[in-house]
Amino acid sequence: MATKLWKKGDPSPNPNGRPRSLFSFKRELEMKASEVDPRDRLGRTYGKQVIDRAFDLALRGPKSSRQVNAIREILDRVLGRPIQAVATLDLHVSREQRLAMIEDLLTTLPKPTEEADGSSDPRVN
Repeated sequence: MATKLWKKGDPSPNPNGRPRSLFSFKRELEMKASEVDPRDRLGRTYGKQVIDRAFDLALRGPKSSRQVNAIREILDRVLGRPIQAVATLDLHVSREQRLAMIEDLLTTLPKPTEEADGSSDPRVN
C-alpha cells in the first residue's frame, strides 16, 4: 500500500485533480464524424456517409460476409447486441447429478445436419 505524502486534513497537493488527457480517440472520432466532407456533392458529414454506406452495403451490396457484417453492425447499434445465455453448472452436486445436467444440456442442442454428400458432421463422433 502506498504511503500518503500529506496528512489528513491538509489541502490537496493537486487541487485541480488529474489533468485532462490531451488526446481522446472517441472525441476525435465524434469531431471528424460531424465534419462536412467538402468533396461530397450532397453536403453530408463524414458520419452520415459512413451510415449511408453501411445501409447501402446491407441493402444492395453483394451477398457476402461484408453485407452480413454491415447488417449486424446496424442492428447492434440500433437494437443493442443480443444477450448471450450462459449455462452454468453447480459443482457442489454429486457426480451423477452433474452428468445428468450435462446430458440434459446436450439434448437441447440442435442435431448436426447432414452435409450435401450425405456424410455427417466430422466434428461429431
